[in-house]
Amino acid sequence: MSKKELIIAAISPEKYVKFDRRSLKPIYLTETDENIGAVVEELDHMKVDNLKEKIEFIPPNGISIQLSIVDECINKLKKLKMSEEFRKNKADKILKERVYNNSEIIYEQISLVEMAIVFGYTALETFSNLSIPEDYEYYLVNNKQIKETYNREAIERWIPLDEKISKILPEVYGTSDIKKKNLWNQFKIFENYRHEIIHQKNIERTSFYKKYFRNNIYTYLKVPRQIIEFYYSETTKLGKTNPLWPWMGEGTEIIPSMGGAKEFFSQSEVIGNLFEGKME
Repeated sequence: MSKKELIIAAISPEKYVKFDRRSLKPIYLTETDENIGAVVEELDHMKVDNLKEKIEFIPPNGISIQLSIVDECINKLKKLKMSEEFRKNKADKILKERVYNNSEIIYEQISLVEMAIVFGYTALETFSNLSIPEDYEYYLVNNKQIKETYNREAIERWIPLDEKISKILPEVYGTSDIKKKNLWNQFKIFENYRHEIIHQKNIERTSFYKKYFRNNIYTYLKVPRQIIEFYYSETTKLGKTNPLWPWMGEGTEIIPSMGGAKEFFSQSEVIGNLFEGKME
């Protein structure tokens, strides 16, 4: 175990209660064939302006934070009820009020959709990069028929996201081919939406956002979570998990386990637990 401050959260995975799906997953420290173990969580501290004492907290999972922003945007979009607002404006507003009110609603829809797309794409980038093992190598033959080797750092920097998702992740996790799923076609449309946002070259060319007002926009906004869920479900069938993965559902999920409980507890000072607080 790395030298981090850990705190006991439960005596077993069955006793652990997830408090927030944005949190970093705990680790179940155990010893094979012995009744030794505990679920531990990393404890971090932060200095906040205007407060004298440091704040204690469980570190967040970066992917979960990004997906939570997407989820929040989707929920807000559903609450906008655009059609109802447009009808209301048409019925009881003069032209100036109607145009301005309609415009504000449209701006809000565009803002929420684009925020969801950008953060969703970032979540997939983060997920893909964190999934690559430290010693993993990826091989390509370039247009000169020369074999090129990419280590983890080079993959993160130079290999496009669609290639990471469709070629590298199936190899890393030993899963089926995601390109054979309808989800892959949805991802390519989602990715194109993202590129249209990021690579705007003509300020007057804004017609692409009109697609945000179609009923199927939710299909594409949900793509990032569904891709991660695909790899989660495929690997859990094989009894595997990744401690850097986000929480994926509301029910019971696999908590990553690690041997070395004896060594940890013999060499570490237990500073307290989440139920009783720190020992003074």
